[in-house]
Amino acid sequence: GHGVSYCAPCDANFCRGKTVAVVGGGDTAVSDAIALAGLCRAVYLLHRRDVLRAQYSLVRQAHALPNLKMIFSVSPVRIEGGQKVERIVLRRAGGSELALPVDGVFVAIGVIPNSQRLPPSLPTDGGYLEAPESGVTPVPGVFVAG
Repeated sequence: GHGVSYCAPCDANFCRGKTVAVVGGGDTAVSDAIALAGLCRAVYLLHRRDVLRAQYSLVRQAHALPNLKMIFSVSPVRIEGGQKVERIVLRRAGGSELALPVDGVFVAIGVIPNSQRLPPSLPTDGGYLEAPESGVTPVPGVFVAG
């Protein structure tokens, strides 16, 4: 309720007419930025790399939006404000800092798999379940999808 969200579809309406930042560079971040640009006065898409990793079609859509500005080679340092977000402070690749005045921050940098409750006999790679294309795992009744 203070202006930091991990779900743009859930919280976009709270930012109608405001300036927001989206942190990330993949499909979710770019999709979120595009959706927010339809509601917000201005959207900053902040990415730590010098190129987005999202699908080309999404990147093309984002570039066409006049109120969506992409800022590359920056990493968030902190979010500042009192009872609500007032700015996001970024570190540039060279080490200098940049403070952007924003009313909200949407974090879209990926997720950590919630696999700690799964049977240890399931093969994983970095917490993600491994399975063949069929989705069948070695544990009866457990399948992988997505």
